[in-house]
Amino acid sequence: MKRTYIGSLVDIVPAKRKIQNSRRSETLVYNLKKGTEKMRVCKRMFLSTLGVKEWTNVSMENRRRYSTTEKKNLLKKFFMELPKMPSHYCRSSTSKMYLEPVFQSKMDVYREYAKYSDTQKQKP
Repeated sequence: MKRTYIGSLVDIVPAKRKIQNSRRSETLVYNLKKGTEKMRVCKRMFLSTLGVKEWTNVSMENRRRYSTTEKKNLLKKFFMELPKMPSHYCRSSTSKMYLEPVFQSKMDVYREYAKYSDTQKQKP
C-alpha cells in the first residue's frame, strides 16, 4: 500500500538535456499532494515528509525498469547451475533446495554471476 502511494507520487519524465556519454535518459520528478493538487518538491523533502529512506525510493525506481528475456534466461540458467543441497529438516519429502554454504555474501554470488555472464558473452 505504501509503495503504491509513493509510486503514484513519483513521475518519470524525459531528461531535458542530454549529457554526452551518459546513459541516463529519464528524470524522476517528486510530488506531494495538497488536496487534489500535486506540488513538485525536491527529493530530500519528499523523503523526509513521507518518512521513507533512500532504499525505498531506489527500489521503486528500479522496479519500473524491465530486463530483457535474454537476461532473465541467463539468470535462471545461472541459478540452476549453482551448487544446491536439500533441506536438512525433512530430506525424504522435501522439494526445496538450498544453496550450499560456499558464498559469504550476496556480493560473492554477484561476482560469480558476472564471471558466468562473461563466459556466456553477455552483460550481467
